[in-house]
Amino acid sequence: MDITLPNIPNELPLLVTRGLVVFPNTVQTLFIEREMSVNAFNDSVGNFDSYCILTTQPDQFKESFNEEKAIKSK
Repeated sequence: MDITLPNIPNELPLLVTRGLVVFPNTVQTLFIEREMSVNAFNDSVGNFDSYCILTTQPDQFKESFNEEKAIKSK
């Protein structure tokens, strides 16, 4: 049996969710409202074969997200 792995780019758009955790190999509806997330989604679909990185925002009630903090924690 020959298994072919997908060609996933080294850099991907970051899509931040609030109040939602998405587990691998599941189908989940995403409600995308913030401009930052809409841009990440559109970039993912248009330029990255629909691949993106999903992360959950620690405080779902905050409107803003500190991208630098998220990048440093990787």
